[in-house]
Amino acid sequence: MAQISRANWSDALPRKNFFDLCLLEANSGFRSGATLKPSAWTRIAEGLEKTIGKRLNQRQLKNGWDYMKRQYQTWTKLTNTTGHGYNSVTRTINWPDKRWEENLKANIL
Repeated sequence: MAQISRANWSDALPRKNFFDLCLLEANSGFRSGATLKPSAWTRIAEGLEKTIGKRLNQRQLKNGWDYMKRQYQTWTKLTNTTGHGYNSVTRTINWPDKRWEENLKANIL
């Protein structure tokens, strides 16, 4: 068995491959509640090893799933806010500083 690699979910290629593999497993009926079944994680690990050359364990994959899920939930909340100012060209939220401060106080601090 190959040595376990360090997961880096900020790299675009591993992230996209991971997302595509998770989507394939979920759409194939290997979802269990809010996550995937153990057999799906094994296939995802094998798929990532083939496509990006890194071997990740189930815990790393589940952490990646949870990390991206939190990012998506945050993005959804921001873009669904009335007057959100989402710029589809730059893919950013264009709020004035005061609005960001209010949002941070309400949701993080």
